[in-house]
Amino acid sequence: MPKSGKILHYDPTVPPSAPNSAAPEAELPEFTPSEALEELVRIILASEQDPVTQLAGYLIADDPTYLPNCGAARSLARRIGRDRLMEALIQPYVHTVRPVDPWEGVQLSFLNLHSTGSRRMKCPPARSVLGLGNFDGVHRAHAVLLNETVKLARSLSEKQGEDVLAGVFCFIRPTLDFVLRGDGVSPVRVRGHLTTLRDKVKLFADAGLDFVCLCNFPDIRNHNPEDFIRLLQKSCNAVGVACGFNYFFGKNASGNPAHLLHAFGHENVFIQPEMAVEGMTVSSSRIRTCISDGDMETAERLLGRPYFLESAVVHGKRLGRTIGFPTANQYFPTERAIPSRGVYAVLCHTPYGVFPGVSNVGIRPTTDAHGRVNCETHIIGMQGDLYGRRIRVDFLTKLRDEKRFADMESLISAIRGDAEAAEAYVKSRGLI
Repeated sequence: MPKSGKILHYDPTVPPSAPNSAAPEAELPEFTPSEALEELVRIILASEQDPVTQLAGYLIADDPTYLPNCGAARSLARRIGRDRLMEALIQPYVHTVRPVDPWEGVQLSFLNLHSTGSRRMKCPPARSVLGLGNFDGVHRAHAVLLNETVKLARSLSEKQGEDVLAGVFCFIRPTLDFVLRGDGVSPVRVRGHLTTLRDKVKLFADAGLDFVCLCNFPDIRNHNPEDFIRLLQKSCNAVGVACGFNYFFGKNASGNPAHLLHAFGHENVFIQPEMAVEGMTVSSSRIRTCISDGDMETAERLLGRPYFLESAVVHGKRLGRTIGFPTANQYFPTERAIPSRGVYAVLCHTPYGVFPGVSNVGIRPTTDAHGRVNCETHIIGMQGDLYGRRIRVDFLTKLRDEKRFADMESLISAIRGDAEAAEAYVKSRGLI
């Protein structure tokens, strides 16, 4: 917090009256620019979001809904200024390109995924192969597509005798966010994304990709397929692409893989066919259904890893500590898929190591019947302070539904039994 002690009060547990509207700006104390930046980061953290990801969305998409829905955050962002925000938090990681006609107003942002050396890309790659899609969840079918993207880039590098980098072209917000309601004007905000932008970037890096190109979907949604292909070829220097069999693009989704085959040549295009695991089609929508049903085992089989929540630990009521079961409290990022309410065996990745745990996803019906849905995790065997620190909770299996108990003794007994069952389950899978 600012050394001056000037604090703006923002309670993330109070839902805004209009979640995606522009909140009125607030009058601020006399912050210095450095204090204002520090205070803005504090507010974003208080809303259980990642400052770099949120500010990247605000700056790249020019979209104030990436900031917490309070006047203070937007007043601070305006006072700090876009240039200083970019310099302080974004510029070391992102290189921005503004294509020319017919793409005036469109902005592409390139993020270098290499963990060593300079993170900043000084220019778009001279040649690239791009994986195309929303990649929500980065599930098993996506993993195959991304692997083929890397293979195609390496193959073309050998054939052409020059570096061809492997990247992903995707949107800052998935296209699902821009499906319109019946009025044809207001978007349907779908609370069901499997990954945040931050999650996806990490998973892209793990897949061996060299870079990500981010674009704001509304800027290009009304361009025809031919224009989109020219954008890939001229502004991203794409010499090859990889996409799913059901990938559509351009105005009214009028472009399809056949357009890409014609533009790039069959030898420079990989099309991922429909993929099934144990007779189940691998798709983001199917995985969302599994999660909303609490079927975490099936979700894991389709994802290729457990569904997880990674966010900062926030202060709760500290009731667990008083009854012998301290908990780490987290909130799900906006529009993330939330498992059905209940108790789960989990694996917890913390700064102190990896531990088994038991999580309650819900509203604590015995002690707080009108609360906000959160994830409250008792981490078995861990000692240490986690407040303000990011941890990852992998959901492994649902133990039972959320339940209201008649008294504290019954609640304590149930938690004890849940913890024993969760630890046994994690050990049975050889995860610890």
